[in-house]
This record gives sequence, structure tokens and C-alpha cells, in this order.
Amino acid sequence: MLFACSLNPTTPVLSQNSNSCSNITIPLTSEEQTYARAAWQYFVKNYQPATGFTNSTGGYPSGTLWDMGNYLMALNAARWLNLTDQADFDARLNKFLTSLSNLKLFEDALPNKVYNAATGQMVDYGNNPIERGIG
Repeated sequence: MLFACSLNPTTPVLSQNSNSCSNITIPLTSEEQTYARAAWQYFVKNYQPATGFTNSTGGYPSGTLWDMGNYLMALNAARWLNLTDQADFDARLNKFLTSLSNLKLFEDALPNKVYNAATGQMVDYGNNPIERGIG
């Protein structure tokens, strides 16, 4: 398994050892850069500016914590691959973390199974607001 890591976001590095980030230096090929840009555009197009979350499915403002984690990984990768600049990264991450800290919890204890990505409200699987949540 290869792990992506680098001390410099302008120099992508692949390593076969997760504890070493400098064994093999391989820049992305032109084709890989195209794939990376296309993948990042999914998140750009499905970004919800009011919350900083992204839709789990194109055009449908719903998502789970799993989907939120996917976005954080994509945001980090986009920065390291220079698909977004530091100011955009910071703005997106700050908005996301602010919204995440304000999410209502199921029974005031745990995250709900799904949230509306545009509003941050707890919703059911049909993306309908639900006061108590669905667990």
C-alpha cells in the first residue's frame, strides 16, 4: 500500500512506509493531475457555503459523518496537490469546523445518522427535518 505524504504541499511524495515520507518521490502524472482536478470539482460543485459541508450525492444536500470525513480528506488532498490555495482551504475548513461544532446531537449524546448538508439540521433518510433525530 502506498501512502501520500510530504512536508511541502507543492511536492507530492509516495511512500511504502507510513513512517517515512521521503523514500520515493513521484510527482503526479498529467493524467493523474486531470483525475485529481476532476475529483476535487465534485466537492466544489456540491459545497454548501452556509455550513461548509458538501452533499453526499450530487445536488442532494444530505450527508452523514462518513461523508463529512470524505470531504475533509478531499479538502486536505486538494490543498496538498495545489488544487486550492491556503486562503480557500482555511475558509472552507473554518466554516466546516464551526458548523460541525454546532450540530445538534441525537439525544444530546451522539451524532445523528444524517444531516442536511445545506442547513446542518438533523434529518431522516428522506432529508426531512426531524427534531429527535434517527439515532
